[in-house]
Amino acid sequence: MKIRKGFVSNSSSSSFTCDVCGSTESGWDCSLHEIEMTECEYGHVFCDSHLSEAKKELSLEEKQEIVLKWLADYGEDDEDILEGCKSGDERWIDSTYENMLEENDDHYNWPKVNCPCCQLDSVTSDDLINYLLFCYNKTKEEVEKEMKEKFGTLDAMNKVLEG
Repeated sequence: MKIRKGFVSNSSSSSFTCDVCGSTESGWDCSLHEIEMTECEYGHVFCDSHLSEAKKELSLEEKQEIVLKWLADYGEDDEDILEGCKSGDERWIDSTYENMLEENDDHYNWPKVNCPCCQLDSVTSDDLINYLLFCYNKTKEEVEKEMKEKFGTLDAMNKVLEG
């Protein structure tokens, strides 16, 4: 059985797998928005239903940081909006932040503060492995070598793990 992670494309078909629940959605020439999934700025993909679980109330400073990054990334050329947000004007920041979320209908590059994986509400396997490697002060290569020496095969390791 093949398991796809993140975005996979063959010809015109696209497939996305949720980093939170593992649900996979696919279709022909579909976008994240069409299959009700979102990708954060760090590349985590998750069902839109998990977005509401992670969404938190942001401080004015957090909104301002997100808005200014978004304006820089997407080349917003409206000087009034840019200056209003840079000045710290709450009205400009709140309005621009809400507009940014509404306009981000392609569901890519979502702010990390509203990502369930970035907020550690749900830990991905990759993040868990990185954490464990850090805790045991080992590299992936060192662990792979240890597994090979200790068990020889995946079947032998699974027999030990199953107890």
